[in-house]
Amino acid sequence: GYDLVIADEAWDIDHHWHEHPELKRAALAWFTDFVGFVPMPSGGDREAFLATDYNAEMIEHVERHPGVRDRALFVGSPDDIAPLSFGHNLPTMRDWVARHFEFPGYIIGEHPRDFGSREELRERFGYRPHERVCIVTVGGSSVGASLIRRILQSYPLARARLPELRMILVVGPRIDPRSLPVPHGVEARAFVPDLDRYLAACDLALVQGGLTTCMELTAAGTPFIYFPLQNHFEQNFHVAHRLKRYGAGRHMEFATSTPEMIADAMVAALNSRTQFTPVEADGAARAARMIEDLKGTIDYHISGAGPTVVLVPGSCSTGAAWRPVTASWDGRFRCVTTSLLGYGGTVERRKPDDPAMAYETEAVEAVGFSASRWALPSNSVNEPRTLVTIA
Repeated sequence: GYDLVIADEAWDIDHHWHEHPELKRAALAWFTDFVGFVPMPSGGDREAFLATDYNAEMIEHVERHPGVRDRALFVGSPDDIAPLSFGHNLPTMRDWVARHFEFPGYIIGEHPRDFGSREELRERFGYRPHERVCIVTVGGSSVGASLIRRILQSYPLARARLPELRMILVVGPRIDPRSLPVPHGVEARAFVPDLDRYLAACDLALVQGGLTTCMELTAAGTPFIYFPLQNHFEQNFHVAHRLKRYGAGRHMEFATSTPEMIADAMVAALNSRTQFTPVEADGAARAARMIEDLKGTIDYHISGAGPTVVLVPGSCSTGAAWRPVTASWDGRFRCVTTSLLGYGGTVERRKPDDPAMAYETEAVEAVGFSASRWALPSNSVNEPRTLVTIA
């Protein structure tokens, strides 16, 4: 089996383990950048019912089995949670997510500040100093083909007003560049390596509403226009809310945007100054530290040799309470002392609404198991132990 499962929105694994927690054999670090289905208005009452029903099941799963997710990380900050409700008679997203997730900040593969200067990138990619370079990218599926065609209709209109405009299409593996009516001044490529660097070097980008690409552009400070997929609730609500918080990107609807409107938006973006809220660069490092210590540190100290004795302090105490006792044994026992949850160096695992004693015993068992594993043969770990209580 595995010791750790890192699940990035692996909904099937999460659902299965919440339905069958007795089958979980590994620690689970759960990642997501949005929480909660949101019904689109076009779906009517039926979609609203289904979204609420799904959200209610998710909430019930987590609250009934809080130990399934050993770490639940929301990729972002509390302000990135959409100010919406999970549905009728359900909590608000901001209130519930803040109580059940930790926040490492946004996680980006490599921050644009580490790419080198923008001038160096432009020279590397062959951009001429006077050019205004526009990148168009629609991800790895073919669903963006209609958007590309409309943008190609807008390009001559924009170039008539900005003769220095150059456009590069990155169409992905599902769209054949030869199938597109590419006008003069536009290059169509199926793939470019290091697309995030191209986005950092260009003057403008036109994209769909996926969070990763939009946040790469935000981190780079590159102006962009994004077109969320129609009826895609994550792009229309969760992503749009986050981008608004950063002051990044112009939101346009594909269904109502004519080539003339897109051309106007392109020219306006290229002639405007942008200043986005900075994107943190240490989110990945903070998340890594959270995973490394899934449930929080447990304070313990080992001294002496011989038979192992695990010493647990009384209420509101640390392992220091046992120092007179361990000193009197003069090293004849291998003494393992620990501190209770929230004391010494032991992190508090209990929650205000869930102060169960099970969290305390889990930490003590972890110390006892580790001490046995280090001191005894592997086949003796599960042998009976003697428990002595000192009042």
